[in-house]
Amino acid sequence: MEAVVKDVEESLLKKLRDNPLDYITLNKIGYIYLHSNNLVKSEEVYLKSININPDQFEPYVSLGLIYTITMNLGKSLYYLLKAKLFNSESEELIKSIEEIYSAIKNKYSSLSQEEINNLFNEAMSLLDKEFNQQAIEKLLILLVLIPENDLLIEGLSSALIKNNDYDLSILILNDLINKYNSPLAHYYIGVAYNFLSKPEKSKFYINRSIELKPSLLNPLLSNKISIRKDYEEEYLNECPICKSKDIELNKVFNQSFLSINYNIINPIRQWYLCKECDLIFANPRPTKRASYNYSVELFLDNRNKYNLDKLMLESNAYNDRLNNILKFKKHGKLLDIFSDTGIFLSIALEKDWEVFSVEENDLKSKFIKSIYPEINIQCDINSFSKEKFDVITLWENIERIIDLDFCLKLISKMLKKKGLFAISFHNRNSYISKVISNNEPIWSYPDYVYIYNKKYLVNLFEKYKLRLVDSQIVWRKYMSNTELYFIKD
Repeated sequence: MEAVVKDVEESLLKKLRDNPLDYITLNKIGYIYLHSNNLVKSEEVYLKSININPDQFEPYVSLGLIYTITMNLGKSLYYLLKAKLFNSESEELIKSIEEIYSAIKNKYSSLSQEEINNLFNEAMSLLDKEFNQQAIEKLLILLVLIPENDLLIEGLSSALIKNNDYDLSILILNDLINKYNSPLAHYYIGVAYNFLSKPEKSKFYINRSIELKPSLLNPLLSNKISIRKDYEEEYLNECPICKSKDIELNKVFNQSFLSINYNIINPIRQWYLCKECDLIFANPRPTKRASYNYSVELFLDNRNKYNLDKLMLESNAYNDRLNNILKFKKHGKLLDIFSDTGIFLSIALEKDWEVFSVEENDLKSKFIKSIYPEINIQCDINSFSKEKFDVITLWENIERIIDLDFCLKLISKMLKKKGLFAISFHNRNSYISKVISNNEPIWSYPDYVYIYNKKYLVNLFEKYKLRLVDSQIVWRKYMSNTELYFIKD
């Protein structure tokens, strides 16, 4: 019998040499190794089969069995649950999962609270180091022990999403909903559906999470304030730029999990896609007054929280931007729109530019004026409508401008012929945006009303006689900015 098995193994290995991507043959080889008790080789072969084709039942079940034999219970549960995605009705599989649950309870039920906390911290440390699956395996053990723990649900959901296990996340969280009606489970199912490009389902689960637990509207504020029901916002039935009515829901986020909204801007952000011009826009979107009030609160909250590393990073970025400007314009009148706290203005002043500024936030403009009284700074861009500038800059704020058409018309009017217009923005089609997808920070800013890509802006600006002459990609931690430089014809 052993000789027969050896002959079959050799035949399969020869077949695999002819076609190394034949995952069906790999599964057969894995089966032989498993039933010959060669668990190491069986594991190696089944993992290779999954790498070639992750959408199959057999290798996940077999790996679950291998890890059960070796008493690696968290890993076994992970692979058995993955198998359930492909055959949820298998009685044998359901029984195997129940046995793993029992084994975990028997092995870990005596853990003290301190030991549970240590296991959770180990898992989150692994997650921080991008060892996502190892983190998931530890968190699955904890899920069996303390299934209603919100901190655990949040950690496990985050780990599954980082590991691209969206369907598995939905499977596990649905079980928590069925057993405990967990609000956080509803929320993270909504997040997972965003990654699966199912925005209507995302909207349902995120809204349901708020119905069950209203404080999820402001989790970062720890319930310090009451929840609003009357956010100042406006609904759109057409694209705000091209006016097409061919629009559809694209993504739904609860932004308050990443950014504090100060109870001013509705954190449940629905992003719509215009199928005519490819613009992504907030709908509903905050009113101008809501956006202004948010900027005031944000400034008040952060004005005394100076981070030297952040200041150095921004100073270097702005210095590079001015050097790019110097390729086209050596000196003259420069208008910076939305100057924030004035770092770019300070660099331009040192290079002997005649500097002007628009900063709608009164507190920010007063702050800049207190440091640089020589700068002509106004709160309304119309104050400069009769001026002519050699350079106009708009750094990292174009996503916040509601009346974009009005603003671009005014910029084109104020810019001298052959003058330079420079912007930076978060490009949704950049490499890093595509890699980290819905984890990209651009989706988390409460006052963003538009999400752009480079092609869209280049085509749009041509209508205002602004011609692209240079493009730069600037990398920062976890995000990238695209810088565009236009000459007015």
